[in-house]
Amino acid sequence: YDTRTFELWCMLPGHTQDVLAMCSVGGEMWTAAGPIVWVWSNPESTDPQVVKEIDNVGRDILSLLACDGGSLVFCGSIAGFVVLNSKTCETIAVGSVDEGI
Repeated sequence: YDTRTFELWCMLPGHTQDVLAMCSVGGEMWTAAGPIVWVWSNPESTDPQVVKEIDNVGRDILSLLACDGGSLVFCGSIAGFVVLNSKTCETIAVGSVDEGI
């Protein structure tokens, strides 16, 4: 929902757990539920599609933030963080509470 107008912006069905984080990266929408991140194409259409599934990014991802013009996505959880390349979904950096981030 658009928080300003309360109008439905898009509907992304499919996650089996509650979606706790989402962010827009270019024309795609990234959503996180538990340890799984899905990348959606055409999120504003009547037929959004999952184009990538990134599994085991972390424990219960609580935040997704796009940065550096959308080329990087920060995935944060209570235990730490992972930074992903938004085009390839490759891991760029990892940090944990145990490492003293």
